[in-house]
Order: sequence, then structure tokens, then C-alpha cells
Amino acid sequence: MYVFSLRDNSEKKIDFLYFLCGFLNTDFITYYAQQMNIVRFSQGKQPQIKIGDLGSIFIPNDIKLQSEISALCKEIYTDLTSKQVNIPKINHLIYEYYNLTPIEIENIQKSIRDF
Repeated sequence: MYVFSLRDNSEKKIDFLYFLCGFLNTDFITYYAQQMNIVRFSQGKQPQIKIGDLGSIFIPNDIKLQSEISALCKEIYTDLTSKQVNIPKINHLIYEYYNLTPIEIENIQKSIRDF
């Protein structure tokens, strides 16, 4: 969130930042970023993110999806106990959006664990 800013602080722009935060932290985008070498990892070191490459990630402009993810992410920031429930919900929304199969989802989750 520190590297993203918008021209004004309107509610619409702030909601978009919540969506962006939730979206970029999904398992699917984590997997994509690992595969595309946007996230770099070396044994014993902190993972590094190449900020310039974040622009290569497709950001859905589906208003309903953005609104749902924004609301769930906002709830996490308001009440950290909702994290356990809302993160899987956000992941599910993205899996549905991209029509991923259970096998594809399993491969994504396994790849993230093994990274």
C-alpha cells in the first residue's frame, strides 16, 4: 500500500486501494508473481518484490469484484480476527473470477507452500 497512491482521497479511490491490497495478496497473484519472477526469493533472505513489475499484473476492472474484495479487506483492517475468514473468501472470489478448477487451485496452493 505504501507504493500506491491516487490523486485524491475520495471514498471511491480509498475503496480501490483496499481492493488492490486484497487482490495483490491473494494466493493466485502470489503464485503468478512467483512464476513471473516478480517476487524473488533466496534461501535465508527476505523475499524481494520488484515494484516495476507489479505493473505487469492484470487488475480486473469488474466493479462487483472490486467492491466485494474491498469490503472484505476493509473488514480485515478494522477487525484483525476477521482475517481467518475473509482471506479464504477473497481467494475464492479470485478463483471464481478466473474460473479455476479444483486441480488448478490445489497446484497454486502447493506451489506457494513449496516456494
